[in-house]
Amino acid sequence: MFAYIMCGPIGSGKSHVAKTLYGHLPQLNPDDLMPKGEWTREKSNAAWDEIHRRIEAMVGIGLEFVVDSAQALQVSRRRLTQYIRQVAPSYKIVCVFVNTPYKKCARNNRLRDRVVPEDKLKEYYDNVMNSPPSRDDGYDEVIVVNNALYSGNYGEVWKSEKPWPEGWYHV
Repeated sequence: MFAYIMCGPIGSGKSHVAKTLYGHLPQLNPDDLMPKGEWTREKSNAAWDEIHRRIEAMVGIGLEFVVDSAQALQVSRRRLTQYIRQVAPSYKIVCVFVNTPYKKCARNNRLRDRVVPEDKLKEYYDNVMNSPPSRDDGYDEVIVVNNALYSGNYGEVWKSEKPWPEGWYHV
């Protein structure tokens, strides 16, 4: 069984990649669980509490799932992988890191329903790019999707030890 964790800057295309690769699996995104309006710590905590409840329910019936969140900070990534290891010790945890240039993230951010302020966008970008996900965060595997090359047909670069989806390229 697998737990897929999407990781990357805000506006990097994580949700699009998640739906393209794992659209057949339940997608858990804390943004979808937060009420509209300004972000607050309380709203974020409530959304993550619900994500945890849903993970436990899916593990209880043996479902694989995708967590679609920026996971910009190493402490956040480690907290999530430790939680999954606790409730689903037999699951393999795979990080899918969507590596995207800042200019592309900023453009994509402007097209989002919930636009992130420029200073926060840059802060998240710098956090994840200066400390990208690794096996040290508790992942069994880290797959890197180079979203810089996206031209509308998913001819991106896919780095993994495992087979990759048709139309993706292994380097």
